[in-house]
Amino acid sequence: MPIVRAISVSSVAMAAMLLSSSPALAQPAPAGFMDEIVVAAERPDSVGLRANAGVATGLGLTSIETPASLETVDLGNQTRLGFRSVAEATKGVTGLTFTTRAGAPGVFQSRGFTENALVTLNDGVRIQSATVTARALDPFNYERIEVLRGPSSLLYGEGATAGVVNYVRRKPRLGPAQAEVLAEGGMQGRARLGVAASGGLTEQVGATVSASYQELGSFVESLDSQTVHAVAAIGGRLAEETGFLLEADHFRGRVDDAYWGAPLVNGGIEPSIRDRNYNQSPANRMADDVTWLRGVITHRFSDAVDYRGQVYAYEADRDWRNLYAFRFVPGTTPLVEPRNVESLGYDHAFSGLRNDLKIDWSVGGVEARTALLLEHNVNDFSSPRRDGPPASGAPRPLLDLARPRPVVFDQGPRLRQRDADLRQTSLAIEQRLDFGRVELIGGARTTVIDGTIARPEASPPVPGFDVSFRPFDFRAAALFRPTDDHSLYATLTSGAEPVESLLLLPLNQADFRLTQARGIEAGYKGIFGAIELNLAAYRLVKRRLPSINPSDPNLPPQVGRQVSKGFEAGLRYADDRFDVSANVAHVDATFEQFNDFGAFRDGVTPANVPGWQANLNAAANVHRKVTVGGLLQHVGSRFSNNANALRLPAYTALDLFVETRLTTSLTATLRAANVFDEGYVEWATQTFGQNNLYFGSPRRVEAALSLRF
Repeated sequence: MPIVRAISVSSVAMAAMLLSSSPALAQPAPAGFMDEIVVAAERPDSVGLRANAGVATGLGLTSIETPASLETVDLGNQTRLGFRSVAEATKGVTGLTFTTRAGAPGVFQSRGFTENALVTLNDGVRIQSATVTARALDPFNYERIEVLRGPSSLLYGEGATAGVVNYVRRKPRLGPAQAEVLAEGGMQGRARLGVAASGGLTEQVGATVSASYQELGSFVESLDSQTVHAVAAIGGRLAEETGFLLEADHFRGRVDDAYWGAPLVNGGIEPSIRDRNYNQSPANRMADDVTWLRGVITHRFSDAVDYRGQVYAYEADRDWRNLYAFRFVPGTTPLVEPRNVESLGYDHAFSGLRNDLKIDWSVGGVEARTALLLEHNVNDFSSPRRDGPPASGAPRPLLDLARPRPVVFDQGPRLRQRDADLRQTSLAIEQRLDFGRVELIGGARTTVIDGTIARPEASPPVPGFDVSFRPFDFRAAALFRPTDDHSLYATLTSGAEPVESLLLLPLNQADFRLTQARGIEAGYKGIFGAIELNLAAYRLVKRRLPSINPSDPNLPPQVGRQVSKGFEAGLRYADDRFDVSANVAHVDATFEQFNDFGAFRDGVTPANVPGWQANLNAAANVHRKVTVGGLLQHVGSRFSNNANALRLPAYTALDLFVETRLTTSLTATLRAANVFDEGYVEWATQTFGQNNLYFGSPRRVEAALSLRF
């Protein structure tokens, strides 16, 4: 198996690095990369402007020192709002919207761009496109989520044209052992149990283990899901200047009658069907299994030179059978016709090696830091599948709009229509020059992407074809710090992305170049005692989109563009009694000469992009044992498709919680989501010519008990 081969590579690489390390001495843990893989006895603050910028840079800077828009979600108090997945835990982040739709339970919109334009990472490691790799991961097993807005291909390569969402798992902890037990239950059939423990095995080595089980019903009829997720890690110091981390992660998900949305009725929204499920069949199946292994070694060669090496391996299996892409059929008894029968599986193996070197130096009184990156990884993807109408020429089933009932459908045989073998090698440099109050920060990355795409059993047969890309990406920024509490910056960044996931690239796009994004951003970050302020304005352009032009059919196929411009503002106040954050975002996004499934779009707004979004998140200690708070979110109107034929109404939803500390170890939480039972559409999809809507959840009430000792 590929993951076994990766483990062997990992063992050899780590052994070679350990042989070069110095003997163990009883000294404090070194600074630098060590801080990223093992947490001291107390968990450090990770959300403020003075916290490490994490995913935003390889230079080891704090957020206020970094010329980019970064926001961090601390998952230490996740019982308060009851997030069910890591994607849902990003609710309230500035200008970010998401969906947990079937097939991609965790794709995002930011700054006018959606889905694969935003990279999702696990501890800084990217696998492939978000629509292929997204899973309903349980936030119980994570410490925080880092969201970086703007093109970021310098750091993470192909795909990061609009931003990055990084999920950071629980890390080993030194010191006395601590444990946590979480039990939750509530409306819509939710039940959750989580158990975690962490602590020092020795003075130098710590460990953590966590596991969770979730059952989730839904407001949508017949939809049920179960997930099992477990993470274990051991890490610490092997020597005075050498650290290590070994990490394993396994996720198992099962969904019955997955929710693929609801059709437009007479071209509009029909609220009465928000709880209807048109994907009901005894043959339905949605099964996902994912395993991660990761090894990290760090070594401080001197006070000025830090090294981190990583080896990682990932394996995912998928088995799906569903009906989706629903069309409304008017009549005396209104009906719904599923346009697509989907039957697919896949085996996806991914492994790689990454090396980071951080060097501090000075010249002529100018302090400097250089970060070097060398990374190589391989994707091996195979997907037998069948998409289309029922097999054997059978008619598509027809379902009652108001009362759909389970139907039996002929899936037909799966054929090997998606095989991909991709190899990527990247070399990057980031550079910081500190002139005192003025800093220059920049970098460049060159990547070699080679692959072979095959359709061995397609009809008609498609011979395998090779693809090759050589993207070059950069960041150039200037930062002015009049005091240690304030910074102003301007930055120019780039990104690259295929017009479709490289794993699923069709033959007619074999000669397409990667799309190219350029972003300009100016911002301010300031600390005023207990108040932190973030301001940013940006303009982002993505070029080389597929295009057609009715007036000139000979126009090159990749001259389309998308332009987004806007601003964001965020404010946070935190002291011993209050933690309040508020943000607002505005974006104006427009397609220029875009090919939308054969239709020419020019001057239209991309689907699922709200012009305005605002969030207010608050927690207040009203008594020494009681905390109350909640999240108020407003999402502006959006279009349901790129034709801009239907505008989805804006909505405002309120979530509230009351948390009571029953003892020093035991906490009880009562919470209500969507308190005023706002009816709204969360997301819209365009598939097989159908525009389907995903309704947001109505009001639900839940309770949780958390025991920490």
